[in-house]
Amino acid sequence: ILQRELAHRMKNTLAIVQAIVSQTMKHSQDMETATKRISGRLTALSSAQDLLTETSWSAADIVHVVDSALRPHVDASERVSVTGPHAEISAQQALGISLALHELATNAIKYGALSVPDGRIAIEWLVGSDRTLRFEWRESGGPAVAAGDRKGFGSRLTERIVPAYFSGKAGVHFDPAGVRYLLEGVLQTDD
Repeated sequence: ILQRELAHRMKNTLAIVQAIVSQTMKHSQDMETATKRISGRLTALSSAQDLLTETSWSAADIVHVVDSALRPHVDASERVSVTGPHAEISAQQALGISLALHELATNAIKYGALSVPDGRIAIEWLVGSDRTLRFEWRESGGPAVAAGDRKGFGSRLTERIVPAYFSGKAGVHFDPAGVRYLLEGVLQTDD
């Protein structure tokens, strides 16, 4: 049984890696950009895997998932505020949140609130009594934002793939004050 479970986990992980590599290569202008994006995404996946290994791949606390996903990106803790209750989420949802936060943080460092000294990010989530989730990322104090002309793998990841893990919906909004990402869905745990 253990061997079959390990094989199943490995196949799932390799499928995620294959999707990250193929989709990133497909939507990158050059090899250097693709290599950097793949490396960052695989590092985020690795961090999520480490967290899940600590919990025997059963479930993870969303507080720990968010902390682990942000740690490589945040240069000063006062620039990012995180507010939300402890709640267990499935292994798949933990991977999704980790990858989404990596994408959002990478973009904030390059173009958004974390690209300037006074920029701030507020992350907040609420969990309803019926295990519904409302997860929001809000940037402020950064450069003026505008929607990009094209959507790449990162956009598809945050707006389509991750919400599917939550049986929900998500969107990136280019508000005048800064980028906002809203994910709504239902928390699940692996049984």
